[in-house]
This record gives sequence, structure tokens and C-alpha cells, in this order.
Amino acid sequence: MKKSGGTPLSYKLGEFNSMVFNAGLHDLSYVGHFFTWHNQQTHNPIHIKLDRVLINDNWLNSFPNSYYIVEDPDCSDHSPLILVNSPSVNKGHRFMFKNYCLKNPDF
Repeated sequence: MKKSGGTPLSYKLGEFNSMVFNAGLHDLSYVGHFFTWHNQQTHNPIHIKLDRVLINDNWLNSFPNSYYIVEDPDCSDHSPLILVNSPSVNKGHRFMFKNYCLKNPDF
């Protein structure tokens, strides 16, 4: 589980992670926000990636173009996850900036 802000996570997810691994599940690709929950506080904000879409290889073989969108939260502190499966929709890629590029004088 990924977290930003607040105190570090102190509980263990070992049994759950073992079940996910033993069942052959993994995260489906997504676009949108990284974190899916926010405590909605401005002075002590906490963001956590609580919600995910887990799939197995059979799902990916049947729906190779599927992904999900993490949208802006509206009436909840959780972001809605919208499952998409359309061969005509380009899911794009998340931009990632690597700091090591700054060390290159030609950059």
C-alpha cells in the first residue's frame, strides 16, 4: 500500500499479499490519479492508494485492452475507479520525469 502524509503504516498485510500472490492476481493498468483516498484535510493531508483493480492472466487474455481510470473524488473521500475495455480508446502512458536526466549536460 502506498501512502503520503500522516504516520507510517504500522499494520501488516502479509496474509492478504500472500493470497493475492497465490491467486495469481496483479494490478490492472490505470490512468489518472495515483492515490485513491484522501482525508480531505488541508493542514495534515494524507493520501493513500487503497483501491485497485486486481485481475488474473485469464482476464488479460480475454480483455487485453482493458484498463481503469482513477477519477476525481466527488461525494466521497475515495476516487471512483472506472473500468474501460475498448480497442478504440488509446489509454496513453503516464509521464515520468527522471532526475538523472538533469545530470546530463546535453539535457
